[in-house]
Amino acid sequence: MLSEDQKRKFTAELRAANNLGANVIVAWRLLPFGVQLYQIPIYSIANRVALLSERISADGHRIRDKEVEALDSAGCIVTEVKLPFQVPAQQEFFDYVEGLIAPYVVQWSPCRAVALYDIVEFSKHTALEQFALIRMLSYFINLAAHRCRGLGHRIHVSKSTTGDGIYVWNEVEGVEADIALYLSTMLTLAYYYGTRKSDLTTGFPPLRCCVNFGSHFGYHGAMEDDARGGDYIVGDVTIGLARMMSATLPSQLLVGAHSRDISGTNLGQQLGRAMIDTPSLMAMGQLSMENLVGFPLPGGKITGAQAYLTGSRNSDSQFTIKKYLVVDKHGMKHQCYNAMFNLEISSGEVIHIGLEDESIEAFQGTAMDDQELTIRIL
Repeated sequence: MLSEDQKRKFTAELRAANNLGANVIVAWRLLPFGVQLYQIPIYSIANRVALLSERISADGHRIRDKEVEALDSAGCIVTEVKLPFQVPAQQEFFDYVEGLIAPYVVQWSPCRAVALYDIVEFSKHTALEQFALIRMLSYFINLAAHRCRGLGHRIHVSKSTTGDGIYVWNEVEGVEADIALYLSTMLTLAYYYGTRKSDLTTGFPPLRCCVNFGSHFGYHGAMEDDARGGDYIVGDVTIGLARMMSATLPSQLLVGAHSRDISGTNLGQQLGRAMIDTPSLMAMGQLSMENLVGFPLPGGKITGAQAYLTGSRNSDSQFTIKKYLVVDKHGMKHQCYNAMFNLEISSGEVIHIGLEDESIEAFQGTAMDDQELTIRIL
């Protein structure tokens, strides 16, 4: 398709047109000797909501000639990236351009699972200890994702540090991808707490962990000499995570309450339902946890793994799942569940991750008694 010299030339011209990240690409079209970019200045994004929403929800950013007038009327900056060679009008080239402009566009996800890990009392550690803790947590995240891919799950994690913790999400979208992210999160916690209970470390602090679901924008922090300067997300899902985390106790595990429409999808047809919610997604994730048996941890291999949303047991065959409400400083409400993750190890030890209901008196969430879910075991 293109030689390496041609690719380098194209990349350099595209970087120059982006002007150090001053612009966001919303569309492009093919020219005989190059491409034409349609961009909006970063400072005017808030005033171009309609245009941005339309373009980021489109299937790809390439436009046809009939769409040019609308973009011109919207006040886009039009830049021609001229190349000293004729570009091929082939799908392979179109896909190449889409990949090349990825660092300069804004992506939109209507619903994605995102995990947030927070290292308790991080600031009380020395700078070297802080580095070691973040690096170790990042390694466990990578290792867990690698293991999940080995089980056949489609997962490619992206990470963004919060300073004393890490946001993690799966670049693959969809319910199955969110289940993979959830499973990977549980496995990350298994590695972390398995190591914490071993004699490999001293003074390993506990974590606080939240998993939430929701919409967000995604973008790259393009740098002057490196288009992919980092991956970032911001939106309802991260706002909810931050507010949930502010109420979370050390060692607590929270999962955001959500539901989404799966009608018309393969999963919806398989399940025979139009909606899926957090308890259903976790139940599906529990089925995948059976495959964690045999995975090595410090101190032994996993012989059993069970994750569940906490509540009250009414009888041997019936229990409830409690839903909690976290109200943030702005008065915004965030619904979530308290969760537990129990690991049985070949050494005979059981690792408990999370807090049972009787241990969360100080949790800054209010039980929503009118929304308890009753579960019956047949």
